[in-house]
Amino acid sequence: MKPRKVIQRKLTPLQSLLLGIVIGLLVGYWGPSLLGWQTSSDVAQQNVRDAVLQQQVNFCVASARAAVADPSKQENSARYELAKKMAKMPWEDTTNNDVFTACYNKLSQAK
Repeated sequence: MKPRKVIQRKLTPLQSLLLGIVIGLLVGYWGPSLLGWQTSSDVAQQNVRDAVLQQQVNFCVASARAAVADPSKQENSARYELAKKMAKMPWEDTTNNDVFTACYNKLSQAK
């Protein structure tokens, strides 16, 4: 006897319908996520955070280079203070450490 006929004989139509719904829900929920067709909210939030951080770093570097022609030629302490000052965004009360670190590293590199 074929396996399909065994399953059909053991399940009532209602049970078959419920089994189909459960399998459909599982495949519909997990399938696109596992295949990479769906972006989780955590990944999307991290991508937005990274993009905002990069823009703030670019703003910091541009502001620092407007104040000092070539910050890479300054001593570390002067470059540190310049990056600390420029990394504080006008709308923030404190300096974002990630922006400061990335800005300092970019200012350390020659133009």
